[in-house]
Amino acid sequence: MNSKFIAALLCLGFVAAAGAEVNFDQGVSVKDATHAFGDNNNIPLPKATVADTATSRFDSSGCSVQDQRKQNGPVTVSVTPIPRNNCWNFGNGSIFVEYKWTQANTATPEKNNIGFWFSLNGSAQYQKASSYNCKPATQAGYSPDTSGNNSYICAASTYFQFRTYPNLLNFAYNQNGGRNIWDTQVAVSLDDNGNWDSLNGRNYSFRF
Repeated sequence: MNSKFIAALLCLGFVAAAGAEVNFDQGVSVKDATHAFGDNNNIPLPKATVADTATSRFDSSGCSVQDQRKQNGPVTVSVTPIPRNNCWNFGNGSIFVEYKWTQANTATPEKNNIGFWFSLNGSAQYQKASSYNCKPATQAGYSPDTSGNNSYICAASTYFQFRTYPNLLNFAYNQNGGRNIWDTQVAVSLDDNGNWDSLNGRNYSFRF
């Protein structure tokens, strides 16, 4: 077997491998994505890892991920918007909502029954917080706390997943599969007794 024949075989193998990669980058349909991620609905969608995010920023399929985070007072909304609903990395798309407050002398969250009312382009859903945490507050500036109290910053958070709330998915993408502008609003229920933090009825608003 001469060297020219071997080189020709290697070239054919490279072309075949490149063709498989292109087919993969074309992605799966919304139906296939829904089926693939339809099980274990109580498990939040994984956030894109640093490696996944960095790779997708340079892929040529048009499915690059650009994480966005916006804060309004105690409320933060973070989104990982996938450009089209037929992208190969559609499963990495997520909406994360967080509410923070401060408390003294205990690292156990005093607000432990938080709920989130969340609206995307007019489609609203409600969900209880799925995670709580408290961290010691760092003191800065020229007037540190001298009261002897230990301050903590606490947070409650949850994910709104398209597979769990298909109505949100319907409003997030248009009929052609492209992503709409996301006008989102958040109101936070502090307990089950009708106490809310809704920015005096205006709700916390974010546009992505």
